[in-house]
Amino acid sequence: KRNATDDDEKAQQPKKAKMVEVGHTLDQANDSEVRMMSKQDISQAYDNWHDITKDDPPPDIEPTGDQLTCLSEVVNEDEPPYADFAIFGNAAYRNSRKPKLRGLRPAGDGSWVPEEFTGPENFTVWQSCYMVYRTAVIMLDIYTMAVTDSYLAHMTYFAGLYGPACWHILARADQRAREQQLERSRRVISRKRKAEGLPALPMKSQWEPALRHLIDDVKFWNEQVVM
Repeated sequence: KRNATDDDEKAQQPKKAKMVEVGHTLDQANDSEVRMMSKQDISQAYDNWHDITKDDPPPDIEPTGDQLTCLSEVVNEDEPPYADFAIFGNAAYRNSRKPKLRGLRPAGDGSWVPEEFTGPENFTVWQSCYMVYRTAVIMLDIYTMAVTDSYLAHMTYFAGLYGPACWHILARADQRAREQQLERSRRVISRKRKAEGLPALPMKSQWEPALRHLIDDVKFWNEQVVM
């Protein structure tokens, strides 16, 4: 029979924190789990967006709490704010891929490994994923709206220039840019500031100038995209 003491002890037990799987939310190559952001931190992210736009994000570009959590955690670990668009997108996109995400495929040694997705199949799908990402990084104060729009314009230009037949090349270039080249751009900007006698920026503040440098990195885009 339950008594008041049992109820009091249960009420005093700390609530188990929700954990989020990064590999199912942000980046297939990251197998870590992170603690869910607090309601206060998520509310602050929405307030950041509202301060800029005077409204909430439209439903089709609104990130989930899980997505915000993983992106925030990665940046807090001083890693680039990379999102794998094979799994990161709006609700309709995520739901279309969820059954496959839990699948396994046979490896050459007889074991089974998780099935990985490929990226968005065309520019339209990529853009829908990017818009959710854009909202998230602005909400988390990682990038400004201006630089995220500049990157979108950059990709839109290439997509229009080369057309659907070459989308696989552009998609691969985008992935390499955001996953690998962004960190190289960050190091370039950091060394440049040091050479000019400027103070080092906090790590989180370094991604904005790094993305601007990446957009303007003609050598990288020529090697990856120009045909």
